[in-house]
Amino acid sequence: MAKGIYLGIESISRKVKKMFVGVEGVARKVKKGYVGVNGIARLFFSGQYKVVRYGYIDNLSESRHGSAGASVKDWAIFAGGRHGANNQSDGIDYYDENYTHSSGNLMRSLGDGIRGASSNGKAYFHRGRYTQVVDNALTEEQINWSSSTGMWSEVCSLSDGVAVAGGDTAVNSGEYQKWCYYVDSDNSISQYPDLTYKASHMGAARAWEKAFFAGGTRGVNTADRVVNQYSTDGTKGPDLELTNDVGGNTPAAAATEDYLFI
Repeated sequence: MAKGIYLGIESISRKVKKMFVGVEGVARKVKKGYVGVNGIARLFFSGQYKVVRYGYIDNLSESRHGSAGASVKDWAIFAGGRHGANNQSDGIDYYDENYTHSSGNLMRSLGDGIRGASSNGKAYFHRGRYTQVVDNALTEEQINWSSSTGMWSEVCSLSDGVAVAGGDTAVNSGEYQKWCYYVDSDNSISQYPDLTYKASHMGAARAWEKAFFAGGTRGVNTADRVVNQYSTDGTKGPDLELTNDVGGNTPAAAATEDYLFI
């Protein structure tokens, strides 16, 4: 028996990923659904995903650290970073759903301090005064900024583009930035209101059609607990606050349908 529910939408069969039932006026998410077949309960719907480990895939084209990752429809992409003590990498590696690996070179070296995000079917990789955009055909475009945002600026998906915020003007310079910009689907750049404080190494996540930039390094050995939030129209919402200062090596941030985790 098929373990799924499908609906016909405009003559196309669409799989139901989530299902809810009303219980005392509250919508409750269905985790599993069963029907009786010959006196046996048969699973017909599951809202839970099974994680399966398939094995190892090809290594990157070169050993490097500080790379950034992003994805498009058919590809997982890893770009830039540093290989060796002082060598900035222009390498970019692609993996498809069959784990087929290919590699190439970025239009420009984006080394340590690179950040990546996915939005509207494109992967964005940013560092300094350059953003490189990769689409599903693995075609690259380069956006040249009029001035550098520095290293370790954070990038977050927002609407049909990405928001780019903060940064350090050079390696451990302590000259942090508070600007925030938006790169739209046409690669046009517009400025958003500044972050509340200058910061780099922030955590970033998209939730509820907003971009959140959290924590980070505000100064030498000084971490931050502020969470900046931006709406799709560029409005900066009221700051949130983490329980503790979070900085250093970029706090992790992720979102689900109902929660933002930092």
